[in-house]
Amino acid sequence: YSYSQRKMQSLSQNLSINQKDVSSQTNPQEISHVDLNIHVDFKKKSLKGHADLTLQINDPIRTTLILDITTLKIESITDLAENKALKYSTSELNKHLGHALSVELARSYSDLEKPKIRIAFETVPEASAIQWLEPSQTLGKKHPYFFSQCEEIHARSLIPVQDTPGVKFTFNARVTVEKPLRVLLGAILVKEETEGDLNVFYYEQKIPIPSYLFAIAGGDISYVDISPRMRIYCEEGYLEQSKYEFEPAEDFLKAAEKILTPYEWARYDMLVLPPSFPFGGMENPCLTFLSPTILAGDRSMVNVVIHEITHSWIGNLVTNTNWSHFWLNEGINVYHERKVIQELYGDSVYNLEVLEGLKRLENYIRAVGEKHPYTVMVTNLEGIDPDDAFSPLYYEKGFFLCLYLEQTFGREFMSYFFKEYVKEYRLQSIASNDFYELLKQKVEEKLSQEGLEKLKTIDWDAWFHQPGSLPQQPKLEHKDYEAVKDLALKFFKNLDNVESLKDHDELVAGKWPTVKVLLFFEVLKEAIRNESKKIDPKALEWLDQQYKFSDRNAEIACKWFEICISQGYSAADEKIEKFLTTIGRMKFVKPLFSELVKSGRVDFAKAIYSKNIGNKHSLEIKLIGDMLAPKS
Repeated sequence: YSYSQRKMQSLSQNLSINQKDVSSQTNPQEISHVDLNIHVDFKKKSLKGHADLTLQINDPIRTTLILDITTLKIESITDLAENKALKYSTSELNKHLGHALSVELARSYSDLEKPKIRIAFETVPEASAIQWLEPSQTLGKKHPYFFSQCEEIHARSLIPVQDTPGVKFTFNARVTVEKPLRVLLGAILVKEETEGDLNVFYYEQKIPIPSYLFAIAGGDISYVDISPRMRIYCEEGYLEQSKYEFEPAEDFLKAAEKILTPYEWARYDMLVLPPSFPFGGMENPCLTFLSPTILAGDRSMVNVVIHEITHSWIGNLVTNTNWSHFWLNEGINVYHERKVIQELYGDSVYNLEVLEGLKRLENYIRAVGEKHPYTVMVTNLEGIDPDDAFSPLYYEKGFFLCLYLEQTFGREFMSYFFKEYVKEYRLQSIASNDFYELLKQKVEEKLSQEGLEKLKTIDWDAWFHQPGSLPQQPKLEHKDYEAVKDLALKFFKNLDNVESLKDHDELVAGKWPTVKVLLFFEVLKEAIRNESKKIDPKALEWLDQQYKFSDRNAEIACKWFEICISQGYSAADEKIEKFLTTIGRMKFVKPLFSELVKSGRVDFAKAIYSKNIGNKHSLEIKLIGDMLAPKS
């Protein structure tokens, strides 16, 4: 396949689509620094204080600043230089984007001036970026807790900013909270002190971040250091388990530095959150948030930390300019996560991770349909909440593009390219065309005309703008997968005579790595689906007794429960309900509720949802609520 000049021109035009962030109503790039002074009020479930915004006005004619807010209460806005109250107004509510907050500045400014305005604000208890937990919802049961989750467009309910990844700012923060509680931010702790009944914490973030990476949490939090630049924060009851589970993290970070560039953020601390946290991890700079589902007791789920560590470069230093280009954050990051896995654990585990990722992509596309607009990698998000488009597609289709480029240009070249990519675009927010242009430049410099001819064989339009699965297939190594597949098919063929399988100990806890067990389940599910097989409940009972799938790590338990639900195995209901009650991670919650709906067990799903809604995060409440709502 070769592009004509006309086709290349068309590609360039297509790649420029979605440069504007349709998920924000702000002026572009006009905040450079934020000084925060916040009090955490657990009784009112609010953060109250002020934000001093240092502005960088790019248009000397413009006298209006536009910010994003949703439920944020604005109390006053002041020009700090002139000590003058500024007029402001809010737009009509946009159901996906919230309100545009328009501030009439005191005058016009040149690009050399840096005016400052102070916005006094207060969050409301239902702010989508924050979850407030009662003491009974924590591990220690003595003190309340709160944490934020701003990705993708929830920072606008927490602080008054331009809530788009296209704007980056540095910040300082002074935060107060009642003793004996601690408040953490995604920044460097400068000092802490006391003021009467309050603990006072001072933080600074010198590297510019986009609003979705702003993070704050607080509660009865202990900590333990695991290296000179790593500390684990968590409730005291998680402390010893967390220390054991995450001790290899320094090795992960060193491996990532070897593959990319030196680590820039000074510290890599981690906070293990309560179970309602909706993700496996969140790569907040200097303070990664982690789900307690990772605390498997055998380090079998610690790869989540590798994923968050590599985000320190991909996403945090080089950021997608808007959510249409989310693959730049996640697809390129998965590519580097798996390079670290390959470096630390070898080719076999790497190859299995790649194949498991392909299965995840295929499952998603099968579920939504080949032509669904959410299977387009550069997604048109006009009129769409970006949370609704969030899926494995950005992670896996983006990864396989990177892998295909590696096989086209060579691993040595792509290793060089991604180091140059970080150096060239660090501290910036970019779109897919920026990726393409730099790749073209480096190919020409390093690989000359031969490289440019290879570049023409990449079907960029199909990768970026066409729906469906992979438009071009990279070569994959199936050797280790074949052994998994053979065993899964043997089990499938002998489900009517499970006693004949008792000598197989590969699936016993501690034998196979988690990725192999997950692939085993994928092959088994596919065989069941293809032959519409109904498994004898006694066989399912035997399998769980033999291999303890229900009691293994959350990845394995979730896949097992999917099979149990699809087979109508009601004996697992109690464990499934407990799993969905105690875990808020959407990677597990979403497929299980989806399988319950698909299997006609909506009443059971609604009963679990209704019983636990008070303990769940707003993202899970919305996602599962929409899934269970009557279809018109």
